[in-house]
Amino acid sequence: MMGDIQPVKPPAVILDSDTGALIKSEAPSRIIEEGPAPVRVPQVGDIVHYVLPLHSGCVSHAAGKHRPAIVVHKWGNEYSSALQLHVLLDGSNDFPYTHISAITGALWATSVAYSAEHTHGSWHWPERV
Repeated sequence: MMGDIQPVKPPAVILDSDTGALIKSEAPSRIIEEGPAPVRVPQVGDIVHYVLPLHSGCVSHAAGKHRPAIVVHKWGNEYSSALQLHVLLDGSNDFPYTHISAITGALWATSVAYSAEHTHGSWHWPERV
């Protein structure tokens, strides 16, 4: 019966108002404990930042710039697992006009490693502003 259906309550999440760090979450298996603060494990569909690499395809002034990327596959369920990313680009500002990535506005980045130091060709969570 329709009257017996109860709405689903979203998981409770409590963040520190000063640092934005997670204090409590009831969300299943998306948070792991690592060090002094919990760390979120990326999931398929999450948006992360990709650091453009320094290579012949990318224009030199764009290397090291951060671009949004959608996680399309992950190689494991650990925080350090490599990710497959669909990177959204700034067109010919990132790649020459003749490059396929400038035409499509996207880059396929495979087996991308996490880097807290934001090294070229790595991913990280978007910076808090």
